[in-house]
Amino acid sequence: MPHWLRKLMPQEEKFFPLFDEHAQKVEQAAACLHAALGDRGASDPGELDRVVAQGSDVARRIQDRLRSAFVTPFDRSDIKEMTSSMQVLMEDMRSVARLRASAPRMPLDGLSRLMTECAGELKRGVACLAEFDKRVDELRRMREAISALHERMLAQRDEAMVELLSHGAGDPLGALAASRLLERASRVVERFDEVADHIDDLVLDHV
Repeated sequence: MPHWLRKLMPQEEKFFPLFDEHAQKVEQAAACLHAALGDRGASDPGELDRVVAQGSDVARRIQDRLRSAFVTPFDRSDIKEMTSSMQVLMEDMRSVARLRASAPRMPLDGLSRLMTECAGELKRGVACLAEFDKRVDELRRMREAISALHERMLAQRDEAMVELLSHGAGDPLGALAASRLLERASRVVERFDEVADHIDDLVLDHV
């Protein structure tokens, strides 16, 4: 549908609460993962699974609405891409939590804090989508903030990898497990950067 015609038609407002709910689940998942990586005794092992399952339910409701709605606030393909990328992000968090047992001594507090910061920025950005044409600057700041957190992650990952290579000779299997966990945790922050990219593209296409 041409953009000029879309602007003349009533928008399907019911999508925005679902977008917000999905972003809230991402933030909850990041909080669960932070607890698991920082102090495993302080977290409920099943809580992250429950949050990811709830996120999957929200994603399904978004897809169902896409199939039934005549008018959507953004192109259907853009909504699908944003929704699927956010759900994959939560699935990656769950994978990191499950890998934690293989390298319990690997310090990941710094990376997990970056994840929670990314999740907060993402939730604030998604909340702007209902008025995206008026809040472009806020959405751009969200994109820049997550990009900066991604850069910090790369520096932390490199430092941690050097530390592993320096002190892992006595326990090669343990070092390998820690390396896998570090890479998987780093991938979560990269996923946040990808989701922010999807949202940035979506806004640029529709402003």
